[in-house]
Amino acid sequence: MSPAGQWRYYTGTKEKVNPVSHNIDFEYSHFLEKTPLVILHLKNERLHIAKYTAIRHIKWLKISIFFCRFMYLVIHCLLALNTVHSSVMHGHETVVMSVGGSLIVPDAIDTTFLSDFKNLIERQIAFTGRRFIIIAGGGKTARRYQDAAANVTELDPEDLDWMGIHATRLNGHLLRTIFRDTAYPEMITNPDEITDVPKDNMLIIAAGYRPGASTDLRAVQIAINYGAKKLINLSNIDYVYTEDPRKNPDAQKIEDITWNDFMKLIPTEWNPGLSSPFDPVAARAAQSHNIEVTILNGQKISEVEKYLDNKSFIGTRIHS
Repeated sequence: MSPAGQWRYYTGTKEKVNPVSHNIDFEYSHFLEKTPLVILHLKNERLHIAKYTAIRHIKWLKISIFFCRFMYLVIHCLLALNTVHSSVMHGHETVVMSVGGSLIVPDAIDTTFLSDFKNLIERQIAFTGRRFIIIAGGGKTARRYQDAAANVTELDPEDLDWMGIHATRLNGHLLRTIFRDTAYPEMITNPDEITDVPKDNMLIIAAGYRPGASTDLRAVQIAINYGAKKLINLSNIDYVYTEDPRKNPDAQKIEDITWNDFMKLIPTEWNPGLSSPFDPVAARAAQSHNIEVTILNGQKISEVEKYLDNKSFIGTRIHS
């Protein structure tokens, strides 16, 4: 049947044409009988326009999806290049850090310092790929036990040393606990055992070992055994001075000094309770193995970060 015949079949009715079979959604009238081809033409045009619009939208949607995927790949590549660059620049550098007990327990345990210190180390590991070996000092905790025991009975140097060693281990366990998600699960006391720790561990906590040596010396021994060339000594002073600034206000701060000149400023021997910017025995060992030691104030975490980022910092660098 011709299209005109189809339209005449419905002429004069108000019945709606079945939209499924005829795809027409309006009522017919006598007017339609006279203009069926025009209406069909208009409807086809509408369908054509709708189809064309849909195709355009799909096309742009595909382009948008392709662009988003392309940008994702670009960003992913840039991040990968940044990681490679960081690894190349720092080469998974190992930094040994001696943290003075006076920072951990200046009087009561300093949770502000511990929080700031934890954030610094975890940032450095995440963004630079550096590996850290941190050895804890005994500080005031050691001196309190030593003084208390000395008030009760006569002590020899080894007794004093053992109490200091156990104080460093207590502080070391505190550090290992706050870094429990990052640090190697065992605290190292014997410097020779540092090489037994798998290399994929980015943070190792250490403490005192045996009488006759300070944690400064143990830190240098660890650096020697591990092949580290940088050692940071964190204490509560900004600089090494030409003299004790508490006794001589005219003492001059030192920002950079060679080991030979530094040796002239400190005692020649170490003993438990010695007050010195760095253990003289440890200083000689560091010099002989060309290890750079930097004295920094651990209470100024931003200065520690500046040093690690090769920026200008407050502190004293000692080198060959």
